[in-house]
Amino acid sequence: MRLDSTIAWLTLREMRRMPDVIAYTERGRVRLWDLLAYSALAETGDGRVRLVAILPGHPDTAHPDLLCLDGPRISKHRNPPFEDVSSARARPCACTTARPSERRWAAEHGLLGLFDITRVHVTNEHIWRRTGQWPSEDAPHGVTAPVVPVLVDLKPGRDSAAIRAAIGPAYAEQLLSSNGILHRNGQSLEALARETARRYVAQLVRGLPGGAVDVAITAFRAPTEQHDLTLDWRSVFDPDTRALAPGAENTILEALGDIRDRAPDS
Repeated sequence: MRLDSTIAWLTLREMRRMPDVIAYTERGRVRLWDLLAYSALAETGDGRVRLVAILPGHPDTAHPDLLCLDGPRISKHRNPPFEDVSSARARPCACTTARPSERRWAAEHGLLGLFDITRVHVTNEHIWRRTGQWPSEDAPHGVTAPVVPVLVDLKPGRDSAAIRAAIGPAYAEQLLSSNGILHRNGQSLEALARETARRYVAQLVRGLPGGAVDVAITAFRAPTEQHDLTLDWRSVFDPDTRALAPGAENTILEALGDIRDRAPDS
């Protein structure tokens, strides 16, 4: 591009060499060759980092996903999902609709505006990691995604001192005060993942505002982030045959029951 020579369209071969992009496709159950993605560079206090913008749909209806492939990933503002630590922490929340309009990306700003906003964000992250203060106004993030710690071979009471020494008092306090899950002896990983997912949904639904809630269900397209709650069921459908996976009906009914039982009163 004339105004920013570092912006480039990503080829399939290039994306195959980017673990965060691969993780993005696996999480979203999309094919790598179906992605439209661009890369750019950002100069930060942590050195030069690579940025990737993924356009999952028309930019007027689907917000781009931004990945920062390099540098430290501990941040005050990086988006969920949290089940994949690498790809989750690669996602700065630069495009959220909760941001003030002058700092919110829109399609008319183009790729240059999109990467410029993301560059400001990763610079703010560097300052926050050094000073503990976010240098610009914090954007309200609406419903905060819950964190469900999963403790394997750790117990909060017994190991609290070791946890504080390992990750520092601030992060340890957040971890130990969360309603986490302990991996029980003999519990399979599948059962642990299911219990964690149900706890996550329960805490997320409890955080919804009272009154009318805008809910959407998607099975074959990426969510648009335009609703209070989106049920993303792409993982329970075969993307080729569009058939429901075996046993998925029970999972869907269980999820709907959990939402009904934990939704706030109107």
